Amino acid sequence: MKLRFALFLLASFLWTPFSYAEEVRRLENETLEDFAKRNGPPQAELTHKVIETEAWGQQKTVMAFYSVAIKLKDGTPATQVDGYLFMPKSTDTYEKILIGNFEEEGDTPKIEAVFFANADKDKAKELIVICSWLQRHYDVSGTLYGTFVFDDLCPGTNPTKLRFLEGVSERVSGDCDCEWRGGKKRTSKYKTAANVKPVSRSSAFDTGKRHDLQRRGQSKPMLEIYYRCCCATLTVPMVRRRETRERPLPSFAVILRSIT
Repeated sequence: MKLRFALFLLASFLWTPFSYAEEVRRLENETLEDFAKRNGPPQAELTHKVIETEAWGQQKTVMAFYSVAIKLKDGTPATQVDGYLFMPKSTDTYEKILIGNFEEEGDTPKIEAVFFANADKDKAKELIVICSWLQRHYDVSGTLYGTFVFDDLCPGTNPTKLRFLEGVSERVSGDCDCEWRGGKKRTSKYKTAANVKPVSRSSAFDTGKRHDLQRRGQSKPMLEIYYRCCCATLTVPMVRRRETRERPLPSFAVILRSIT
């Protein structure tokens, strides 16, 4: 039954039309910041220094993060941070790929660190983003930290989004670096790249990545074939607003209940 389901799933994905990344151009003598601003979301502002680095074999890859005003389902105004990766295709042409949408968690998110570390057994490194949210409440105050791990791109693919590794991210997400009104204190374990990088050399990352794939209901042989050959079609979950009942870490409300 598992094999039959795996084959059916593979066939479904092979027949699914591909979504390709948008191509954007960099103007002659255009600065890195002006290029990022011009190609960002409408009416958005840069919220982090624009990064130009080598990524997955591509020199001068650009990463930019934007503060974007949105409305929640109930109409409440909010601010999220949208991250984009601009992969060079030629001297002045890039593919625009969404990294993720980082949403509010008691406050607007702040990008603390953006770096690469190996989260599995292949040679390619994963993209890692650390965010923080200020917390100011009657009973507690401090800073909440979260780590978001995104899978590397397969050579020759140009998806519209990076694939968010939820299981891996949960293993290396910080919690509330906070002090409670009653005098209790808690220190977040993962606040910087220096805190997370050593973990990337352990089995924690690889275990988390297998968990991400396995909980999609696919068999192991199917996973290996599908990931190796068809990773461009994998669905990318948005780095969504965390539900406190279903996502105990790093949800602030659950942390508060568990300690107090």
